[in-house]
Amino acid sequence: MCDQYIPGKICIPDPAHIDDGIGPPVISLDANNGDVIIGGPPGGFGHRGRLILTDAAGNQTYEIDGATGTTNQANDIILLDSNGNERVRISGQTVEIIISNAGGDQIIRLDGMTGDLTVGGNGQDGDVVVRNSAGTETIRLQGNAGDVIAGGNGQDGDIVVRNSAGIETIRLDGNSGDVIAGGNGQNGDVVVRNSAGNETIRLDGNTGDVIAGGNGQDGDVVVRNSAGTETIRLDGNSGDVVAGGNGQDGDVVVRNSVGNETIRLDGNTGDVIAGGNGQDGDVVVRNSAGNETIRLDGNGCNVNLGGNGAHGDLSVRNNVGQETIRLDGDRGNIEVGANGIDGNLSVRNNAGLETIRLDGAEGDIILSNADFAEDFDISTKEDVEPGTVMVLDDKGGLQPSTRAFDKRVAGVISGAGCYKPGLILDRHAARGKRLPLALVGKTYCKVDAQFAPIAVGDLLTTSSTSGYAMKATDPLQAFGAVIGKALQPLEAGQSLIPIIVALQ
Repeated sequence: MCDQYIPGKICIPDPAHIDDGIGPPVISLDANNGDVIIGGPPGGFGHRGRLILTDAAGNQTYEIDGATGTTNQANDIILLDSNGNERVRISGQTVEIIISNAGGDQIIRLDGMTGDLTVGGNGQDGDVVVRNSAGTETIRLQGNAGDVIAGGNGQDGDIVVRNSAGIETIRLDGNSGDVIAGGNGQNGDVVVRNSAGNETIRLDGNTGDVIAGGNGQDGDVVVRNSAGTETIRLDGNSGDVVAGGNGQDGDVVVRNSVGNETIRLDGNTGDVIAGGNGQDGDVVVRNSAGNETIRLDGNGCNVNLGGNGAHGDLSVRNNVGQETIRLDGDRGNIEVGANGIDGNLSVRNNAGLETIRLDGAEGDIILSNADFAEDFDISTKEDVEPGTVMVLDDKGGLQPSTRAFDKRVAGVISGAGCYKPGLILDRHAARGKRLPLALVGKTYCKVDAQFAPIAVGDLLTTSSTSGYAMKATDPLQAFGAVIGKALQPLEAGQSLIPIIVALQ
């Protein structure tokens, strides 16, 4: 009560009870506990406690209302340190809370108008640190590095974003290193826009697409190495995937579930390698219905075109896009030429020399070798050399000639000297001992000049020397026994000379 003397305490009673001294103090200054109490205590007479400050003209500048718990003021609330320096300013006019360092520089600003919290600046790095109940730092917004650090110190750091219904739609998972957008009935997209607000990159969670470009922008995906050199580019303008360059070989490598390389596109050698490491490498192409139409079979070494209701054609075009070669799977044709191009088919030997040509312009079949031959069964067990003159035996087989002017003469074994058979008929390799017999054309023949010198153009017939021809000196005896004509003279002895085979 105010009528009691209490050392260190000044009280001002309720004016209505100033005479009876029964009312509680309305204002009390207590030096014992440092309290300044304005208003009535609980159970008192209902006085509202207010602290009002005025300026020299009597205008109210500051009010603390005990009934509402509010502060009303026209000016700022400024808190000073012991040296008189402003450290905290609370402004009702600009709706700001400003905290300054000892040098007077603003280092924290809470802006009620924009909703911004600004930490740092004026030569100070601004960090925002959040700690758990044990005082361990779990979140840091680092102004110097521009990092948002969540977790650490034994804590997994996740950043979770929820929609208006409180459903999680985005999560940055510090434990697994995942960025998860969508789920819980929401499609998760990541959208990047340029300075004009146009969408330039989209990661579409619904379709699983990564879309770069559009809205007037070419979309490129660029990967650089540690030195900053571009090594991979997905070029949206040209539709190219560029790997390598700038001193780097560009390879594209695909591995299976156990980490074995199964496909490699080798930029250094220009090879496409499918298979290996215990895997058969196939290249499969399907049509819009998902049916396989082309297969390069690494196990069977086959190229399969067509099937599954599709005709398999192989078309080759020249530099102006005209088809010059077609392998037609429907009709079984190989078509070379047309569209203003003569179609030739050229076959070469292992030395690269052309040995056969099908000439589309002239309609010719050109063979670089000499004679027209046919395989015959050989009845003798002894080896028979090319150039040997052969006659028919009683069973239709062939054996070397042994009699002069033998009307059973059949021809000369092809392949001697520099003349090889250009065409061989009736070739059956599995039917025993068979050799090609020159029937028409040029071939080398074994001749014996001991019976008469041989001149160019002389008719040749069989001789008594086994497998050798001689000059047909008696036209009557030679009738039906002529092998052909000599293309080279032989004065004496035995030799291989070129002849024209012309049985008569």
